[in-house]
Amino acid sequence: MEFSISIPIMLLLTIAVFDFAKTSYFRFVVADAAGAASRYAAFNPVTSVSLHSWTTELENAARNTVVGSAWISPSALVVCAPIIEQISTVETRITVKVQYVYHLNLWWPGLPTQTTVSSQVAVIQAG
Repeated sequence: MEFSISIPIMLLLTIAVFDFAKTSYFRFVVADAAGAASRYAAFNPVTSVSLHSWTTELENAARNTVVGSAWISPSALVVCAPIIEQISTVETRITVKVQYVYHLNLWWPGLPTQTTVSSQVAVIQAG
């Protein structure tokens, strides 16, 4: 009788632990993708002429970090349009945001069925 009462609780806790572990993994992966995109932004100057190709390469830099991942497809990452701000005559701030939306395994009334993990990095480009 004790076993039949405790097994659903243990199963629920096990699934919750796996969801928490996946969320932590996704946070690290998304932060790494945002970091790769910001490194590209920091070392590759952008002009109004090269903006489209620069943005494409920035997205590729973020997506290339998840190639080979078992749980995330590179096309599932959402790389938001970078925010480019001129903060002085020689410095430009570039903010890059990467998001990933995934479905949770744990279902419970009142809990969300999906969640979004995001990471945002700002870099200063000195020109």
